Amino acid sequence: LQIGRQSLATTMLQETQKPLSFHIIAEAASLGDQEAQEVLKETGRAIGLGLVNLVNLFNPEMFVFGGQMSVAGKYFVEETKAVIKHHSLSEHQLEPQIAVSRFGVDASVMGGVALIARHILLHPRTVQAAAKTLIH
Repeated sequence: LQIGRQSLATTMLQETQKPLSFHIIAEAASLGDQEAQEVLKETGRAIGLGLVNLVNLFNPEMFVFGGQMSVAGKYFVEETKAVIKHHSLSEHQLEPQIAVSRFGVDASVMGGVALIARHILLHPRTVQAAAKTLIH
């Protein structure tokens, strides 16, 4: 935007009086803004370069994007996959699945809830003891 590229994001920034954010770029992309869509594809390529290091080191089965990233997944996931596929070191490694969380912007919160629920189910006595301590 600073170098004069045209985008709906400019109008959106003026209307909302808010600073440029990932949410505004994703919204502009969803409205058909080619510039915003290209920025998100470029973001996908950069993410892919970062993730390929994890693929080469740990060979994970899956990456899941949540939070704000989930809002624009359809614009960057394919680019991310292509970069990982192109830059992975070995043909014998798994090609990791890349998914966008169904929980969207609440993915982190839901992950925390899942961890707490798991702990309660696996260690009910410690949870009961902690609850008694809090009550007394």
